[in-house]
Amino acid sequence: MLFLARSVFWLGLVFSWIPWSGGDGAVTGAREAAAILARQAAESIPGEISRFCQSSPRSCLDVAAKAGKLLTIESLIEADAAQVLAEQSGPLLH
Repeated sequence: MLFLARSVFWLGLVFSWIPWSGGDGAVTGAREAAAILARQAAESIPGEISRFCQSSPRSCLDVAAKAGKLLTIESLIEADAAQVLAEQSGPLLH
């Protein structure tokens, strides 16, 4: 499920940077198609999650716990990075 969301994100990013022949019309068409695919993927993810959780509640709880830990770890890393940047930029501004 998370793989699908990541794939849509990265493919959308890659396709937005590809130089398309045919001018702006092709670029606009590709961006519209990417937006439609991203919306469809985003709409299908909750249904997939609920089916997964209904079929194996234990695994669902394990995945949710891991996701919660990852979010916590990422927020700690971001907070630490912000603190390091603040400490490094402090003497430069004085």
